[in-house]
Amino acid sequence: MPAGYTAEKTVSSETGKETLGTHQADFTGRAGGVELWSYMASVDVTKGTWRGRLLTEVHTPGNLLPTEPCALARAFWGMGGECQPMTVGDATVGVVVRPGSDNRFDQWAAYRHPDGVVVFVAQGAYDRQAPASPLPFTARQLAALAVDERLHLR
Repeated sequence: MPAGYTAEKTVSSETGKETLGTHQADFTGRAGGVELWSYMASVDVTKGTWRGRLLTEVHTPGNLLPTEPCALARAFWGMGGECQPMTVGDATVGVVVRPGSDNRFDQWAAYRHPDGVVVFVAQGAYDRQAPASPLPFTARQLAALAVDERLHLR
């Protein structure tokens, strides 16, 4: 978490135990005889009275998602938005800096690794009416998280 932000613990509706966020794995189909999976993890975050969430979603190689960075970013949950390509090292990351009409998140980044693994990292406020607070990460920091090897499935 960036300085000043706190990850909020929640109580699981299934187990009744306290956790940091949610996670799930989904079988999304087959392509060329290969099983396709996506993995998602989400955590609620706060800073003062600001409340929002951070989410990562990773897709296994062979997925049928777009290859061009901004087309890939706009494909995240079909949300569209205004995208800017950003360079992180040798990688080009698509970063949606303003959502379109679907505002489930405020910003998100998308990167396709050379092996085909796709990583999305998203952030957003829950209360659109609350006074604006800075999001936990800048657009450039989101891009760097999308290429971070810790999110690269092997």
